[in-house]
Amino acid sequence: MAARTVLVTGASRGIGLATAQLLAAHGHRVIGIARTPPAQPFPGEFHAADLADRTALDAVMGAIGPQIECLVNNLGIAEIQALDQVTTETLQRQFAVNILATVAITQACLAGMRARGWGRIVNMSSQAALGKLGRSGYGTTKAGLMALTRTWALELARPAKCSMSAAA
Repeated sequence: MAARTVLVTGASRGIGLATAQLLAAHGHRVIGIARTPPAQPFPGEFHAADLADRTALDAVMGAIGPQIECLVNNLGIAEIQALDQVTTETLQRQFAVNILATVAITQACLAGMRARGWGRIVNMSSQAALGKLGRSGYGTTKAGLMALTRTWALELARPAKCSMSAAA
């Protein structure tokens, strides 16, 4: 496979950092975004940005969005709370990052992908979408991400090139 420019969100630690390292090791140009820089050297270009802040998100994506060929939406925050502790504020914070930022980042990358006639989007969800103690908000947003993934696949996939004839 040809080397591609790949954006990894939530790239400063855990799965996001490991993904960025693996992609770089395979010769891809990696761009990472997260709230805080990684504790170790990043294998590419890194941008620290609070993606819940739409102004910060728009600024960083305006600079890098058009060049992205592959997108790994790994960002996510989980606030562990039992049901009786869940607040509107914690739900809104998780929704802002896990859903709204993911949608905005993906939208910022689409024009470049369409112009090239090629692109890939990988959305990282969680088993918490199926239910996990203390994960009401996180599970809900990750289940929502699964729905977005299926919807985007339907919207963005190229229709098969085949000849259809009407049956009598």
